Amino acid sequence: MRAGEEPEAAFVDSMPPAYREAFTLEQIREHAAISARRGARVAHLELWRAFADGLNVFCVVADDRPGLLSNICRVLVAHELEVLSAQIHCRARHGLPMEAFDLFWVRSQARRQAGPVIDQAAVEALSADLESALYVAARSTMPPPGTRPRFLGASTPPRVFFNASALRRGEYVLVVEALDCPGLLLAISLALHREGVQILGSDVRTQSGLARDCFELASPGGVPLSSERLAAIRQAVVDAVRERLAEIA
Repeated sequence: MRAGEEPEAAFVDSMPPAYREAFTLEQIREHAAISARRGARVAHLELWRAFADGLNVFCVVADDRPGLLSNICRVLVAHELEVLSAQIHCRARHGLPMEAFDLFWVRSQARRQAGPVIDQAAVEALSADLESALYVAARSTMPPPGTRPRFLGASTPPRVFFNASALRRGEYVLVVEALDCPGLLLAISLALHREGVQILGSDVRTQSGLARDCFELASPGGVPLSSERLAAIRQAVVDAVRERLAEIA
């Protein structure tokens, strides 16, 4: 391990249990090194895995803040990358802001067939654009909770609900099941950002053209979410997904 890189033991201790269960010790060592290479930058992106069929796995490391996921998704979409799956993790650091360590499984929207892996120049351009976007976003203000575009479409709504078992534990896990389409994760994350809730973690999966995305949510101040707020959050996501599906229909 290079000088200055965080030992994997300290890194893994700062990560949530779901992360520790998902990765091997060798993978954790790689992730710890990626996190350490962020340094003092606003954000750091690295290509973690690249496969011959065109699937790529990116690691993104940045201070956690409202709207982070939606801003990352904006940049990925701008580079014509479709998110097939994602894992969102947040870790505590002594005396420093909470850090997001996110992994995105992506494929180029422009070339869906198997082909060469993404080249280094494309990775560097993506990383530079992400850092620039998050630098600007860190200095912008968050829109008031509940602010969202009005949607009058009549497409069939997706299945969106809060996990009942998690609610009984005092946790808020929003489940979204819908037809998969480019920009779906961006639409969902933007809706949650506009509702003023924080994404603590997520598990994004797509199988046979269907997306099943789970988001662990919290209010920025840790105040319990009322049933009315939960209903409003759910409806905002329903509207956002319906709008995105209508756009590509």
